[in-house]
Amino acid sequence: MTMNLCWLIKTRARLLPAALVLAVAACGDSGPGETTASESETEPSASDPATTDSTTNVSMTDETTVGPTTDPTTVGPTTDPTTSSTTEPAVCGNGTLESGEQCDDGNDVEGDGCESDCSLSPGAAYWTRTHDQSGKIDEGAGVATDGVGNIYVVANVEDANNQQDIWIRKYDPTGVSLWTQQYDGGVGSIDSVSSVTSDDAGFMIAVGRQSTGGMGSDFWLSRCDPQGQLLWAFTDAGPIFGADIAMLPGGEFVVSGSIKQNGDDNAWIRRYDGSGAEVWTRVYEGADNGPDTASSVAVDGAGNILVAGRTFTMVEGFNIWLRRYTPDGQVDWSVERDGPVGGIDWANGIAHDPLSGEIAVVGRVDGEGGSVDIWIAKYDDAGVEQWEVIHDENGETDLANDVDIDSAGNVIVVGQTEFGAQDDIWIGKYSAAGDELWIDVYGNEAGEEDLARAVAVDPFDDIVTVGYETLIASFDSDVWINKREP
Repeated sequence: MTMNLCWLIKTRARLLPAALVLAVAACGDSGPGETTASESETEPSASDPATTDSTTNVSMTDETTVGPTTDPTTVGPTTDPTTSSTTEPAVCGNGTLESGEQCDDGNDVEGDGCESDCSLSPGAAYWTRTHDQSGKIDEGAGVATDGVGNIYVVANVEDANNQQDIWIRKYDPTGVSLWTQQYDGGVGSIDSVSSVTSDDAGFMIAVGRQSTGGMGSDFWLSRCDPQGQLLWAFTDAGPIFGADIAMLPGGEFVVSGSIKQNGDDNAWIRRYDGSGAEVWTRVYEGADNGPDTASSVAVDGAGNILVAGRTFTMVEGFNIWLRRYTPDGQVDWSVERDGPVGGIDWANGIAHDPLSGEIAVVGRVDGEGGSVDIWIAKYDDAGVEQWEVIHDENGETDLANDVDIDSAGNVIVVGQTEFGAQDDIWIGKYSAAGDELWIDVYGNEAGEEDLARAVAVDPFDDIVTVGYETLIASFDSDVWINKREP
């Protein structure tokens, strides 16, 4: 095991002016909606009949402005022809914030919060930690923080027997390891973890799969106390994959993912009480019986459950799919939308803004010319889209894998961007209105695959990102944990 207490990075930070954001109306009055998609509801003691719900289909279109807005009765210049005036151009570095500048601190020092071109600096790194289990493939999967800024990281690591184990570690806010738990289902087993959540007191829950020997595996949940002691763990032999987990008020929690039914993958959401007992389960089957999944889940202040993922259609391929459930599991609203060119579009992450009640969603959309682009959008409490950003780093494959929101409503997005044969870690910060504040790109010197899988904003608005960096192609990757300033 290797722990690097400092890091040497090859970073490419691209800082742009505030992006022009196109607001696209979504949801609205959808009338009777579609009734071909089905929602099944199950309670621990009984099965309810399948229900149907309305889905809003939204396409991404451009808004057109026609003609000038001048008064047709006015002829000729409206200024005194005997006078003239000129506007002085903005001067970066004079200490005065002027048009076209994000900041101006009166100097040309890089990395001090305001760059020499008067754009905001990416948040400076406090520290970076890497974990190498045995010189093989180790990949960070999820991250959460508690009420005092402690950090909980889950990862999939390869042991000395070439088997994959579940790895959980708690760090204090300064990056010091407090405890580590590793789960090995036995020789010949492949165990995996997908996500982690924590309450303010530091009770954490992880979700994944436990190997049953051979090619089989079971759904797996585990809860630890703040000292890392196991409180309970259980498995479910059903064909369930848990992709994400979120804490509810009072110690209950919810898991989202997928379930295989009759050869088809359907979106799956289950609420549990604090002891791990099922409260209710919902399954969503799309209209065209294709693979549907609930990739991410979040909870708002009222206990409503927000899920994001994808649904399959015969005509449009995969579409972004969003849904809100009430605390008792009833469908409140749904959104389904196609990307700008059709094809493969889906959501990977969702977060709730307690300040405004709005919802940030991120994922990927197929773009023009064969590119895959980062997709970021905000929705209001009723599921109506407020703004969206489609980010194409350099015309190749760019993915947003997770999102969180800070106390000012700023949206933090993490993922990956492709540069030729190399994938790099991508971290972006956007204002509450969707304006780009900064983007930071990190690529390990080996020039292999590096990506950010998950992000959490702590109570002090510091940003913790988890993923992995590859040292030797297809052979050695390390868990990567980075904490930075806002």
